[in-house]
Amino acid sequence: MANHRLKFGIASTLIISGVLPLAVGMLVHVYLPGWHRINEPLHSSIEAVGAFIALIVAALLLLRSKTEPDVAHFPWMAAAFITMGLLDVFHAGLHVGTAFIWTRGIATLFGGILISLVWLPDGLAKARLAKVWPAVMAVISTIAGLLVVAFSSVLPAANDGQFTSWPKTINFTGGVFFLAASAFFLIRYRRLASMDDFLFANQTLLFGEAGILFQNSTLWGADWWCWHFVRLFAYLLILGQCLSVYYGMRESVRWSK
Repeated sequence: MANHRLKFGIASTLIISGVLPLAVGMLVHVYLPGWHRINEPLHSSIEAVGAFIALIVAALLLLRSKTEPDVAHFPWMAAAFITMGLLDVFHAGLHVGTAFIWTRGIATLFGGILISLVWLPDGLAKARLAKVWPAVMAVISTIAGLLVVAFSSVLPAANDGQFTSWPKTINFTGGVFFLAASAFFLIRYRRLASMDDFLFANQTLLFGEAGILFQNSTLWGADWWCWHFVRLFAYLLILGQCLSVYYGMRESVRWSK
């Protein structure tokens, strides 16, 4: 029965978080090619909510890494969420332009690379560097955001009616790294049957799909909004799990006292 449940969980992850977003994205791209909705306040709100959730999740992961066993990969994940959260703060506050598109791209790229570090051996995650890594990445991502905003005029063009090859490549590459991290969590889920790993697998898969869906999207188009809502759903999914675990920890401490 347990093996059957695990197989069902893996299959549902691949279908709901893998195949379904791609299918919806392609349908929107094909059947709503001329639909555009310019709404900067809504976009800024989506990105700001995502940034806020990312920073909360990072804090909860760091808290849990100090009290739970077999979570050596949490500092790498926390660094990824901190980086994405801070860069998304810049992105949410910008008007459409070169810096607007580049902050989105490097948030996806850096976040994907950092979260794929979960594949590193647990011994490395316990080293001193890993413990300060989230703080280091907070500084680096803040500096990167400031540099992009300050020197956006010297960056390669990001949009000439369509997204140029630079943002497409950056977002796609970040998406691939997220997919690699998703494979890690699926393997852990099959081995440990942990709800954490199940939801992390879904979230990283959704982020990966959002990076890939960027390729066919146009600014303010239906497919562009589509991958934004995919990312927001991924954030809400993991926030719910992290808060559930956190309140469970508090309740356990209360009863132990």
